[in-house]
Amino acid sequence: MENKKDSFLNEVIKQIKVKEARESVSIELNHHINEIKEKWIKKGLSEADAENKAVKQMGDPTKLGQQLYKIYRPKIDWLMIILLISTFLISFLPLLSLNSFDYTNGAYLVKRKIIFILFGAIAALGIMFIDYRKYKKLGWGFYIAGMVLLALIYISKGPIINGRVYLNIGFNIDSTFAVPFLFLAFSSFLSNSKMKTWLTAILFFFSLLFIYYLANNSTTFLYAIMIFMMFWHSKLRNRNIFIIITVMISLAGGVALFISQLLQGYQKERVLGFLHPEEHAGESGYLYLLIKRIIGEGSYFGKPEVKELLPEAHTELVFVNLIHYYGWIVALIVIFILSLFILRIILISSKIDDAYGKLLIIGAITLYIVQFIYSTAMNLGFLPLTGMSLPFMSYGLMPVLLNSIIIGVILSVYRRKDLISLKYQS
Repeated sequence: MENKKDSFLNEVIKQIKVKEARESVSIELNHHINEIKEKWIKKGLSEADAENKAVKQMGDPTKLGQQLYKIYRPKIDWLMIILLISTFLISFLPLLSLNSFDYTNGAYLVKRKIIFILFGAIAALGIMFIDYRKYKKLGWGFYIAGMVLLALIYISKGPIINGRVYLNIGFNIDSTFAVPFLFLAFSSFLSNSKMKTWLTAILFFFSLLFIYYLANNSTTFLYAIMIFMMFWHSKLRNRNIFIIITVMISLAGGVALFISQLLQGYQKERVLGFLHPEEHAGESGYLYLLIKRIIGEGSYFGKPEVKELLPEAHTELVFVNLIHYYGWIVALIVIFILSLFILRIILISSKIDDAYGKLLIIGAITLYIVQFIYSTAMNLGFLPLTGMSLPFMSYGLMPVLLNSIIIGVILSVYRRKDLISLKYQS
């Protein structure tokens, strides 16, 4: 026969419309009922009478359930979604400028961009509705998936563009595609107190070398910074933090030496072109001089009448293209909108109590900020040109998909922030 406590809990749970909130609410109510029950037992009541008294004290189960559902139901961050939609729309600006130059592939690129955005929207919304806490137990699965994907890119013998190896699956994808899997893997590893630090460091070392071997320097840099930030913010003991810093410094030195010894010819030319553009004006320095001139001649409203097609205008140099064609006002508005993501993510992070959720946000915001800052600085001529994309704006599947996944993870954490708070209160 069902006792009063079970009957009360069942009636409350009936009012909770979302499955993932029911367990958390049930745990909290059990906790509160037991607290009140213990107080009555100390006053001399029997266990059964104390429990009945505690249940009665909780009030009407139907009204309580409705109140708890309003408080703890999963939330949607509409501001982040509005930002995402707005960014998807303005990401067509670079491609529309190409059409004005009678660029033969302009319409084709726009059509593909629409497909990429659809993939990105599905990824962001799909991940938002998945409970991120489920990822915590899947660390090894995500790591294996990421490494298998890197292996497939390596053995596919697909197209090599600017030295970077791609896998063609209807679209060209590179090792950047493995980063979301590795991001989720290390979020799990670093939030697991039973995971050995030395093993985590080894797993990171091999994945980093694999990405670098596939000639993806920008992704190597992006991935290394992300893992370092997640290491730094993980709940490791001081001894482990010391080990990690030592490993990271040693690794950075080793990679720097490796790069200096094995840097390919075209990569050396890019570096020399950046350092001494005037001396290499006819070759690798040409783009740096062109960037300097376009930015110097940039106006508030752009110069669309000047029919000068900028190389990589829809990929690496998308921000320079915005300055040239649409002007500084539009370019700065785009940067402002992209910056709002950072501010919003920081605000969300301050509201998250769950250590694992916080670690996910640390990794996600690092991925976003590194892309944003490096690409912007690169387009302004402050850093060497690499394949680093301006989030969402640069053409290609990965700039859209990677950042959509980042936003999807953050939306998933935000959606369940009150459930986590409830858990900590109990």
